[in-house]
Amino acid sequence: MTEEQKDNKPETGKRDKKFTNVIITILLNIIITITSIYIIIIIFLNQRKNNQNIVGVDIKGFLEKQKAGLVSGKISEEQFKANRISSKCW
Repeated sequence: MTEEQKDNKPETGKRDKKFTNVIITILLNIIITITSIYIIIIIFLNQRKNNQNIVGVDIKGFLEKQKAGLVSGKISEEQFKANRISSKCW
């Protein structure tokens, strides 16, 4: 064979290595991406989820207790007014 004929033949070894490197690179990128997303979801989002506090305030019930205390004489009228004003600030 002449040199021209050798140059025209593709070298399969180099192509196989390039193809293998591309596949390995793609797989590593997929693994790293999935791991990163998993870490973000598990660590950061669960911390926010656990830090949420639900607070409920029963203003109507509070004011009814205050009125009952006023009627029964357990609290004075000034205390009742002060408690009503502070309950509106919630």
